[in-house]
Amino acid sequence: MVAVLEACDIVEHLVLRNTGLTDDLLGSLATALVNSQSEVEMINLNLNNIGPQGAYILTHLLKAKPQVKGLLLFGNKLGDDGICILINGLTELHIPEENEKQISESPLPAENKQSISEGKGFLLSELDIGGNQITCKGIECVASFIRQQPPLQYLGIAQSNGVDTAGWKVLFDSLKINSRISHVILDENQLGDEGAILFADMLSANQSLCKVDLDWNGIGEGGGNAILESLQSRIGCSLEHLSLEGNMISEELLKKISQQLKPRST
Repeated sequence: MVAVLEACDIVEHLVLRNTGLTDDLLGSLATALVNSQSEVEMINLNLNNIGPQGAYILTHLLKAKPQVKGLLLFGNKLGDDGICILINGLTELHIPEENEKQISESPLPAENKQSISEGKGFLLSELDIGGNQITCKGIECVASFIRQQPPLQYLGIAQSNGVDTAGWKVLFDSLKINSRISHVILDENQLGDEGAILFADMLSANQSLCKVDLDWNGIGEGGGNAILESLQSRIGCSLEHLSLEGNMISEELLKKISQQLKPRST
C-alpha cells in the first residue's frame, strides 16, 4: 500500500475500513500519502485501532493535504485526548492566523501556503468521530470547533454514550448558532427524554440542519412531543429526514413527526 501511494498520483478516495490499522501503520501510510502527488479528497479509516498518537498524524496529514473533504474515524480508539488533538489541529487549519508561523516554515509549495493563509485551504465538510469513547471533555472540544463555523456539513457522533446531559447541552448550544452543518448522526447516545428536549430546543433555533439520525436513544413520548413542537416551529427550514428508529415513541406520534418532514425548496 505504501508503494502504491507513493507511486500513484490519481488516488482520490482512500478506504482502509476495518483493516486493523494502528497508529504506527497509519504513520507509514500518512508519510506515503504526504509524499504522493495524489489529491486525496476522502479518507475512510472507520473501525480501526487509531489512538491519540494517530490523531497527531492525521492533523499533520491534513495540513499537507488541505483539499481533503471527508475524514471518517468511526469506531476507533481516539478517546477524549485524541479527539481534542484532532479538533485542535482542525482549528489551526480553519483559523490560519493562529498557525501562520507553522505554515510559513512548512515544506509546502508557495502556492499551497498562500491558499491556506487566505483561509481557502481548509475544505473538510464531512467528519465522523462516533464510537471513540468520547465523554464531556471531548464533546466540549467539538462544540468549541462548531462555534467557529468551520465548513463542516456532516458530523457523526454516534455511540458516544459517555457524554452526559450537560455535555450534550454544550454541543446543542453550539449547534444553535452554527449555520453550516446540515446532517448530524446521533444514534445510540442514550439521550433519553431529557436529551431529546435539549435537542428540540436547539432544533427550534437552528436554521441549517436538514437531516438528523436519532435512532436507539431511549426517547419516549415526552422527548417525541418536544421534537414535534420544534419541527412545527421551524417555518421555512423544515427537516428533510429525521430517523427515530428503536425509540419508545408511539406510532401515532411518529406519524405526526413524519408529517412535518418535507424537502427543502431549492
